[in-house]
Amino acid sequence: CRPEVACGLPLLLLQSRHPLLDRFSEHSAVPNDVYMTPASNFALITGPNMAGKSTYLRQTALLCLLAHIGCPVPAVKAEVPLFARIFTRISTADCVASKASSFLSEMR
Repeated sequence: CRPEVACGLPLLLLQSRHPLLDRFSEHSAVPNDVYMTPASNFALITGPNMAGKSTYLRQTALLCLLAHIGCPVPAVKAEVPLFARIFTRISTADCVASKASSFLSEMR
């Protein structure tokens, strides 16, 4: 969809998907919803190893970046607030295309 990007919007991604998973996975990826407002801007993400927690975080940042540069995003609906910066730090070299999670990369 074409995302709406403006000041004061909540971060809303309905049934969003990681663009690389759609391209390289032989199985359909599970779509994810993201909703954050200035009043509720914290999320605790839990799950077992290799469940997609890091992919979910990367997907959210990637879709926000794509929205900011005017690209469509793989989601049913997308509202993205204007961000001054997007910071990331994920130290392991996992690979979405080869289905190697952060945990699996660390164990190798």
